[in-house]
Amino acid sequence: MKQVKKTNLKIKILIKTLLTFLVGNLLFAPCHAQCDNTKARELYLKNISIIHIFHESCEIHNLGEVIHAMKDLERISSIDSECDMTFLGRYNPTPRDARRWQAWYDVNKECLCIDKDTGKLCYVE
Repeated sequence: MKQVKKTNLKIKILIKTLLTFLVGNLLFAPCHAQCDNTKARELYLKNISIIHIFHESCEIHNLGEVIHAMKDLERISSIDSECDMTFLGRYNPTPRDARRWQAWYDVNKECLCIDKDTGKLCYVE
């Protein structure tokens, strides 16, 4: 009788663990990905190239584009820019930021996708 109770308890624990895992994955999925990895890679690399071009030319052609690229790269890679906040706002991303985001890309490029609802880049494990 004790053996049956132990087995039933183990089954209940296993079922609870499995349900918790499944519900957690459904609720906390990073995005609803339509995994067009080629387009996702192109978008990520475009953002890095915007940062590189900004630093190479030392000109501000479209500062909004630079800020948007920086925010996208920070969001996807979870690597914050070294730029500081001032009373005027944020400074621009540094060349070191671009190297760190590129290194992240080299390791994680297979996990980049496009969110089918928003059209934004997302990271899917």
